[in-house]
Amino acid sequence: MYEAASGKQSTSKGDLSTIKLNVCSKCNNTVDKYIEYDNFILFIDILLLNAGAFRHLIFNVLEDEEVYYRHVSEHQCADTGGGAGAGAGTGEDHRTKSKLWRAVRRHRKFLRLYTVCVLFEVYLSWAYEERNLPLDVLEAVRGRHSVGSAVGAGYVRVYLLYLARCVAGSAVMQVLVAAVVVAFYGHSGHAPPAGWQSVGMVVVVTQAVKLLPVVMLIWPYESQVPVQIVRCLGNCYTVEGLRIVLGCPRTVAAAAVVLALSTKMLLRFLCG
Repeated sequence: MYEAASGKQSTSKGDLSTIKLNVCSKCNNTVDKYIEYDNFILFIDILLLNAGAFRHLIFNVLEDEEVYYRHVSEHQCADTGGGAGAGAGTGEDHRTKSKLWRAVRRHRKFLRLYTVCVLFEVYLSWAYEERNLPLDVLEAVRGRHSVGSAVGAGYVRVYLLYLARCVAGSAVMQVLVAAVVVAFYGHSGHAPPAGWQSVGMVVVVTQAVKLLPVVMLIWPYESQVPVQIVRCLGNCYTVEGLRIVLGCPRTVAAAAVVLALSTKMLLRFLCG
């Protein structure tokens, strides 16, 4: 998407200010104009399902970090490597920890977004289920945990239960959507490769639209219709995001999303 203006590979993130945009040799247009755009504009264009914004977020942002940390790790290995006779076990443990650390650093933006989405989903699930409880049941539950440390212990258990359920549901959604898309369209010759990482990122970004009902908890609505509309909108965003980023047909993307949602509903029903 971009290259160093000086023709040399940068060794620090400060050198990224010297980059210049690449121009397509066929249409003479900028390959990715969102490199120079503000994050707020990028956010608005993602909400408007702008194809360039989606591709920039999924491919260019991740590729930027991946290239940078790979380059830094190579320099670190070159500076510290070459010591013959070092302990093999210690070196293997160090390499394992280094790979894990590089993976966390490389995907730190994705992990931050995923964490925020899960925490808000936990809050929404708990709040809506508590609002749907009958008043007498709600008062009985609150009265049962009204004194001492039972309040903290009870709420922590409930929070961990919702957290586990939301994480499991998110994992099922990502794995099933990625499995269907990769299986049916992952090796197509006329589209970008549908990797698990790209599909997972698309699912997390598009499903974040479902967090908009947080506003409806601040200003309560009697009807649940707006909440259901937002949820349907989030699923439509996922279908369209898969089509934009990976170039797969809407039928494949829709089938993957429907299968994932059906599986989530079945698991939730079985788990009570």
